[in-house]
Amino acid sequence: MWVAIIEAVLPGLMAPLKDIFHDYIQGKISEAQLAAAVKQAMLTAFTNLDAALLDSITKTYTSFWQANGQNAVMQHGWAIVLYSQLFVLVWHQFAIPFLVTFGFVEKYATSGATVNWAYALIALCLGAPAILTRVGPAAGWAADNLSKIMKR
Repeated sequence: MWVAIIEAVLPGLMAPLKDIFHDYIQGKISEAQLAAAVKQAMLTAFTNLDAALLDSITKTYTSFWQANGQNAVMQHGWAIVLYSQLFVLVWHQFAIPFLVTFGFVEKYATSGATVNWAYALIALCLGAPAILTRVGPAAGWAADNLSKIMKR
């Protein structure tokens, strides 16, 4: 994964950095201008990386749904995962409290991380990665994180 990120960032970063450092060595820009130009080049490179990542996730999501639409085995597997995890959530959120409230059982054992996994699997089945990279907390992650680091 890191190799892919480095390969995606380096071509877009090296050419501008070469020009910036050339100008600095020639005395055309000051050290403060150099620092600002390097920061801007890095932000641009990571913004491009972020856009490429979004494009990759979107294409992966689209190709999955195209394959899913043509393959009965994938459709059945997807449906089994989705509905089984929905059953887990309904059981834990409605059936267990009902059983305890009306005295059918005194205490129900904890399920640990089962419910957390059910939420995660349902989110993955419904395309959370593709949605979150567009509008959620992950939108613009590369450029935003780099901006925060550079402000320190």
